[in-house]
Amino acid sequence: MKIKRLHIILAGGKAERFGILPKGVNKTFVPLGQTTLLHRQITQSISSGNSQIYVATSWLYAKKIKSAIDSFPQVKVNEVPPGRWNDMGR
Repeated sequence: MKIKRLHIILAGGKAERFGILPKGVNKTFVPLGQTTLLHRQITQSISSGNSQIYVATSWLYAKKIKSAIDSFPQVKVNEVPPGRWNDMGR
């Protein structure tokens, strides 16, 4: 029996502690060589055998993240609607 592996990528932050980036840039778009943090996390997750990958993000970044992961059909984006961050302990 094959075990399904799940990977959740948290992508709701603005990368404010990265200081060198423009304000408001989502941390998943931090450049890493020829790719981004998001693409690196996804490709490493796939190569590790994860069969389900979810990206949890805010409504502010959902559209951009969805367009950035078009080439990864196994990745789903879970979007937190406006005003719900406070309900989630933030």
